[in-house]
Amino acid sequence: MSSLYAEWGRQFPWWCRDDNEDASGIITGTQVTLARNLTEWRFPPFGGDHAAAEGSENEIRRLLEDSGLVEDLVEIRPAELDKDAKGFFTERGLMSASFTHGAVGRVAFVSHDEGREFLVNDTDHLKIGLQAGGLAIERLGEQMMDTWRRLEKATTQWVRSSRFGYVTSGVSEFGLGVVCHVAMHLPALAVSGRMDAVKRAINSLGMSLLPLMPGDREAETFLYELCNRQTIGVSSNTLFRTMEQMAATLAHHERNARDWLMRESILELSDVIGKANGLLRGSFLLNYTDCSRALSLLLMGCKCGFMPHFEPDDILWVLSQCGDSHLAICGNLPKDANRLSARSNWIHSGLGYNW
Repeated sequence: MSSLYAEWGRQFPWWCRDDNEDASGIITGTQVTLARNLTEWRFPPFGGDHAAAEGSENEIRRLLEDSGLVEDLVEIRPAELDKDAKGFFTERGLMSASFTHGAVGRVAFVSHDEGREFLVNDTDHLKIGLQAGGLAIERLGEQMMDTWRRLEKATTQWVRSSRFGYVTSGVSEFGLGVVCHVAMHLPALAVSGRMDAVKRAINSLGMSLLPLMPGDREAETFLYELCNRQTIGVSSNTLFRTMEQMAATLAHHERNARDWLMRESILELSDVIGKANGLLRGSFLLNYTDCSRALSLLLMGCKCGFMPHFEPDDILWVLSQCGDSHLAICGNLPKDANRLSARSNWIHSGLGYNW
C-alpha cells in the first residue's frame, strides 16, 4: 500500500483540480454519486449482524466483478487501515470518516486516478462515486448512468418503490439515488458578507451549500460543496442540467463579488490577503484550519492579481497536502512528530518562503 499512497499523494485530489477553461479557480472539482440497496439484505445503518454484512458484501462484489467494473481498481478494507491511512482517504474526499471507521463487510474499490470508486456497505449497500476536476456534472452524470445500466443488467434485485423510485438510507438520495457534489472556492462571497443570502437562496431551490472539508463546520476555509437535497420526481438529465447551471451561476456571483471587492474595498481586501500571506510566512506552528483559511485567501489574491509571484497551482497543491494524514504519510513523519511544525515547514517549502 505504501507505493499506492505515494502514487495518490503525487496527484491533486478531485476537489482541487482547477480544470476550468476560465482558470478562475472557483469551481475546483465535481463528484457524482449513486446509491443502491439490495432487496435481500438489511440496510447497513440499521443494525445488520456480521453475517448480513458479509452476505451483502459478497453479493455486491459478485455483481461488480460480473459487470467488469472493478478489474483495474484497488481494493481497500477500512478495518485494516491505521488512523493516518483512514484520514488520508477522508482528506482526499474519497471516503467519509464514518465509512473508514466501519466494521465488518465494508470495502472500497478505487481507481488509480481516483476518478472512480465503489463503496460497499457504507450508508447503503453500494455507493458509486465518479470524480473529475472543474465543472463536469453532465459528463460524469452520463458516465454514471452508463455504469448503472451495466449493473442493472446483472440483477434486478434492487430496493425500489413503484411510486417514489429507488429506496436509500438518505432522504436526499431517495428516488433517483443520485447526488451531485460541486467543490467551490467562494472567499469573496464570504468576505463581502453575502454568503448568508446566497445560502438561503440555494436552500429555497432544494439544494445545499455546505463546508467541503471534514471538521470545517463554519466553512472557515471558504471551500464549499454545492449539492442537491432531493431527487424524487426528477429525471437524471434534468438534475444534471439544473445542478450544472446552478454551479455556473454561483461561480458568476463569486466573480462579481471579487470585482466588487477590487473596485469598492481594495484596501480592506489587500489587508486580508496580506495578513494571510504574513501568517503563512511567519508562523512556526500552524493548525489545519488557520493554514487552509490563509491559503484560500492567498489563492484569491493570486487570482485577483495581488500575488503575481505565486502560481495558483502551487497554492492548490500545498492546500491539498496540508492535512494531518497527508503530512504523516506523504511526508514520512515519525509518529511522535509535531504536525503543527511539519505543516509550517511544508508551507515554507511549497510556497518558496525564504528566511
